[in-house]
Amino acid sequence: MDIVGFTRRVGIHSQTELAEKLGVTPQNVTRYYGKKKPPSYEMCRKLIQIGITLEELFDKETEQAYEAHRASAPDDMKDELIKSIDFNDPVIQQVLGRILSEKLVIGLK
Repeated sequence: MDIVGFTRRVGIHSQTELAEKLGVTPQNVTRYYGKKKPPSYEMCRKLIQIGITLEELFDKETEQAYEAHRASAPDDMKDELIKSIDFNDPVIQQVLGRILSEKLVIGLK
């Protein structure tokens, strides 16, 4: 996740300021800056709501971190995660639509 690029682009000047906008502690934000932990589903949703782009949110490093995390999770936990996603949520629909349109464009090239 390109959290530094995102915060610069939108004029957020500190981790504390970002934490306030997201409603979390500065320690949570520090984990994302240090790339020690990928953001949760709910955190991704909040980041999208305050303006992060999909490119900033899902860079190659984030994708690799999610894959490693997902591979180590028990199967029942994976099922619960999928069940917890609200596909009627407008933010989720926007993200999924964008991902699908990008995949279709890539597939047409």
